Amino acid sequence: MKRSLRASLLSAAILPFFAGLALSQQQLNELQLCNGGDGLFIYSDPTPGTPGTSNPATDDFVWKVFPGAVLRVPDANGPHQAELNGMTLNFYDTDWTTDSPMGDRVFTRGQVSATPDVTEPDFTDPNGAILILGTWGTFAPGAGNPCLLPGDPLGCGGPCPPPGFVVGYGAEFNLAGGTGPNGGLLLTADGATDFVVTTFLPAGMTFSSGPPGSCGSGDYSLEDLHSGNVFGGGPASPGETQVATTSGNSPYGGFAIAGGAANGDATDEVQDQPAEFQHMVVEGSSSTDPVANPTTGTTGLGLASLRFPISNGGGGTNNFGCKIVSSAHLGHFGFVFGTAVPQLPYPGLQLLGMDFLVNLADPLANTTSSFWNGTLAPVINGGPPFDDAVLVCVQLPLPATVIGLQFEFNFQPFTLDFATFLFDSGGSAHTLML
Repeated sequence: MKRSLRASLLSAAILPFFAGLALSQQQLNELQLCNGGDGLFIYSDPTPGTPGTSNPATDDFVWKVFPGAVLRVPDANGPHQAELNGMTLNFYDTDWTTDSPMGDRVFTRGQVSATPDVTEPDFTDPNGAILILGTWGTFAPGAGNPCLLPGDPLGCGGPCPPPGFVVGYGAEFNLAGGTGPNGGLLLTADGATDFVVTTFLPAGMTFSSGPPGSCGSGDYSLEDLHSGNVFGGGPASPGETQVATTSGNSPYGGFAIAGGAANGDATDEVQDQPAEFQHMVVEGSSSTDPVANPTTGTTGLGLASLRFPISNGGGGTNNFGCKIVSSAHLGHFGFVFGTAVPQLPYPGLQLLGMDFLVNLADPLANTTSSFWNGTLAPVINGGPPFDDAVLVCVQLPLPATVIGLQFEFNFQPFTLDFATFLFDSGGSAHTLML
């Protein structure tokens, strides 16, 4: 069963973050894996299940996969764990006069689905965790009906948006009181284990099947902001441009209706719900995606960074680049080594205070690092204290001789603090060049 209804959105009021008792050393280094949200999906109407509970056997739920390919930390002999410190959530509502709940988030490893090319959540994961936010989305400080913001910046003209639209906001928050040393959630980051975030839709929501609600669109909270061509696409927002799979299903997300079989996202779509980690993050970028633009909402960091299309269809190649995110290294010199040979097995190679997971024997390492380097600069992201420091590295063309080949491309970021002459190492990632 497929999603049959879609809603357009008005630009949200932004909540900086939901800050619990966070420790001062906590970092929120963002991993996007999405080119930017374009629209919102509606699922069952009414939504099934029992209010106040989340049950994969009966409920609607949607998930996003952060693959092991981008989660390998440089910690030598282990324990090969990353600390998830926060996420960016989206909350839109058709009726702001009621205390609509937010969906529960469940954090698990992934598993191979019976649905071709799909990775789905493994709800038997003994280390799984659940985040229950209740009605925080309605009553958080600074929240409330975005149509009633001073000056009416969304152009609602009253307490309701124009017909066919729904209003809401995005909120960056941090975890506190978790199992990690900085209050976050520890998860396996060995390069082979997928991390899945599942959102359960609250039971009993209605869109057109119940009372009209205060704005004529029922009482339905929408949190599944998606990038995808199904919302109209266009040059500014083309959805995702990863290489298609044989089945047409994406390995990086999906949904289930009323506890039924897993449905894969299409390869041109993915949920917009970034995860934020303690360690230094690197993420690929592709010339098939539009560049980052806050006005259009594009990030420049879509799924093509995981399944990269080598050929541009005109006899040449697309360009591939990367981005380092590490708020702990603001002002430091960053650089990235990229290689086309397999990564080193753990414990990697320790040299000059750096922990190498990429193999420097590949001459490509020196070539890429000569282009992929520079100073990490600040990006205002809702803080302080949780602003990012980033280095956006130039996108490079591939040689035409690799057109028609398939191989893994591996890359890993490092930093140097010239004040102390200390190096630091980030987690590695790899991309399928197809």
